[in-house]
Amino acid sequence: MNEEKVVNLITKTIKLIQIKSVENSLVKLLSTDLPIKTAYRLSKLAKSIKKELEHIEEFRVNLVKKHGTVDDKGNTNVTPENLPAFNKDYSDLMNTECQVSFFEIKIHELGDAKLSALDILNIEGFTKEEE
Repeated sequence: MNEEKVVNLITKTIKLIQIKSVENSLVKLLSTDLPIKTAYRLSKLAKSIKKELEHIEEFRVNLVKKHGTVDDKGNTNVTPENLPAFNKDYSDLMNTECQVSFFEIKIHELGDAKLSALDILNIEGFTKEEE
């Protein structure tokens, strides 16, 4: 009889800056051929991350509007004199904590995925080393 360890859904509290940093590495993983269970878990993680990224972008746009001016082409840009205030508000936003639910992925489940050391560092909070 085959026995598999039960994989539980994990909910973690992380900062939005961590969500933003995992984006590119996750895209790279999503385009890699992986075992179906691993691909499924990654797709669930990607959906959670995408949802948070959409919220981050919405608030970033609002900050640009708050600290910017509209040029003659209708584009809103942060003015140089408002850049320090924008940067402070954006930093405060990115240091905000949120909760993300996902299935933890063991490093060996990523198979032969070609990842850089930076990619591994970026996805570290969502993976688990072997026990």
